[in-house]
This record gives sequence, structure tokens and C-alpha cells, in this order.
Amino acid sequence: MKKFFIYAAIAALVIPFVSCNNKIDYGNDPQAKIEKAKYSDYAKKVTIKSGEAKDNGIQEIEFTDGGRYIITAIKAKANEDVQIKTGTYTFKDGVYTLDDGSTISFDSNGNFTLIFKQDGKDVTVTGTYEQQPKISATDFSRDIAHTWKISKIDISVVAQGKNVGVVKDGSNIEQIGKDLIEQAKTMGADVNIDTDKLKGYNVKTITFTSSHTLFIEFTEAPTFKASVNSISGYNFKYKLEVGVENDILNAEAECKFEPQSANTAWLTAKVKGEGFDGRVIFYLTVAED
Repeated sequence: MKKFFIYAAIAALVIPFVSCNNKIDYGNDPQAKIEKAKYSDYAKKVTIKSGEAKDNGIQEIEFTDGGRYIITAIKAKANEDVQIKTGTYTFKDGVYTLDDGSTISFDSNGNFTLIFKQDGKDVTVTGTYEQQPKISATDFSRDIAHTWKISKIDISVVAQGKNVGVVKDGSNIEQIGKDLIEQAKTMGADVNIDTDKLKGYNVKTITFTSSHTLFIEFTEAPTFKASVNSISGYNFKYKLEVGVENDILNAEAECKFEPQSANTAWLTAKVKGEGFDGRVIFYLTVAED
């Protein structure tokens, strides 16, 4: 059996969000329009059905609208941790070329071919796949299916009857948690957040895809991956597929996406922790070239 992925390079997944009973309603759908991502026409998510990739634990391969890929795998056969590898890709003449030099191509009969380097030589692996459905083509799917950077985070919660809020530039989730605790103290409230569980969660990028996937990459923490569902206009929910929730990013969440300009948007999600609940807004800017 050919060993074709170095799993030390595959990051494990993390992070969550929360589902509440009441729907988020932030008014009318946005009027701003965001142009579709560069690789929208080539974006796809496939489930691996058989072949050597399946035998080696590869479960799913997705090429995103914004030019990133995400490979989901299991380290070994016996229900071990799901792991993630991410990076960038280019597309030409039906071939996806990954940033590590590997290439993947698909035919219309459900077969795929993976070529990668091993010990300086090309190794070819084949198998079968099933393509997963996409979100219906709407303004929402066009606007959201990008890779984003966070410019600012705004979190507001109610704790012991007190409205506590923090707005901070950047994307450091751990620092937001610490600042929220301190702000609550000045107001005579207690926000119980386990900041140890937030260490390393400084967001590099957030990626939404037209194949119902959300994943977040961090500077010092494992990648978070979730499925997007219950889409209604610009409202949706997501559910964590792999990872461990924390007090700011929960296992499921009700969300609202709001384009603000040709390359910016707000992402609002409900948040719930021990003794508090509220919402967090991520101020997003398209990160693609």
C-alpha cells in the first residue's frame, strides 16, 4: 500500500459555535454585491469511495471557490482522530495543482487520479469519488463563498443582567475572551470563560465554500471545520464536524452574513457560555489575490 501523505503536515480540526431557539433578524437582506470568487467555476467537494486514497484514510477532498483546498483524513483505519490538511491550489486544463506540487484530476465517470512526489519520484494513485451537492446559486452563495480575513471582532453578552461588550481590532479570540472578562468585572458582573481553551486561536482566515463547508485556520491551533445548513436568505446555521467547542465559538450556531461593500462583510453568530449569552460579529475582508 502506497503511503502518499505525510500526516505530520496534516493539521487536526477544532472550534465551534452555538444554536439558539430565537432566530437572528438584522433587517432586510444587504444591498452590497460581492463578485464571485476566482475559482467558483472549478470549486467542488468529493467524498472518496474506493481506491488507495480510501485505504490510506482519505475521506474527503474539497477545492474551494477562493482557491484553497481542504483534505479530510483519518490517520489509520481504527477510528482515530480526523485530521485536516489545507493549502492553496491552481487550476488549469482540468488539473488541480496543490501548493506542495501534487496534482489531482477527475473524470466524468467518478474516477480520480492523484500524482505526488515520494523519494523524488512521481507516485500515481487512483480511486473513485462521489461529488457532493452545492448550495443553490443565489446572491448569498456568490457573496459568501470566499476566503476572508478578520479585521475586527465585536462581542456583546448579557451576564447577571448586565450588558457587557468588547470591540477589538484583529482576530485574536483568546484576547477577546480575556478583555470580556475584565470588562465584565468593571461592571460588577462575572463572565466565566476558560481562556486556556482559547490559546492559539488567532484567526488566519475564514473560508466559506459553495459546497456547504466552513473552515477556520488559526496561527497556533488546529483548523476548525463545520457544515453550513438551514440557509434562508442571508441567514444560516453551522454545525461543527470535528473539534472541541469553547465559550466563544460553540458547537453549533445561528448566523447572519451581511455584505457591506464589494470586498467586506459582517458575520454575526449567537454565542452562549456558562452564565451568559449574546452575539459576536466578525468584520470580514476578502483575503484572495
